[in-house]
Amino acid sequence: MKLKISLLSAAVVVALAGCSSTEPNTQTETVVQKVEKQYDNILLQKYAGPYEGVPQFDKVTIADLEPALDVAIAENLAEIDAIANNPEKPTFPNTIVALEASGAALDRLFPYYGIWANNN
Repeated sequence: MKLKISLLSAAVVVALAGCSSTEPNTQTETVVQKVEKQYDNILLQKYAGPYEGVPQFDKVTIADLEPALDVAIAENLAEIDAIANNPEKPTFPNTIVALEASGAALDRLFPYYGIWANNN
C-alpha cells in the first residue's frame, strides 16, 4: 500500500513540476494553517503505546473522520507542493526520500478509514 501511494506521489510531483507557478496555493495554505487547531482530533495524533503505538479505536467517532481526512489530505498536498516547488536541483534525498516521508497523517488515518469503510 505504501509503495502504491509513493508511486502515485511521485507521479503527482512529476506532473506538478511541469505546471508549477510562483503563486502559492492559498486554499491549501489556509487548510494547513488549521492543522495545529485540528490536531486535538484523535485520528490525527500519533499512536500511543508500546511498539510504536496502536490505533485508539475506543476513543474515536465516525464524526471525527471527515475533518481528519480534510486536514491529512491538505497536509500531504502541502508536503508534495513543497517537494515539487523546491528550487534546488532534484536529488534522491530531496525528492524520493522526501516523498516517502510525506503523508504521515494519512498513514495514521488509513487504519481507521479502512475499517470503517469495510464495515459500513
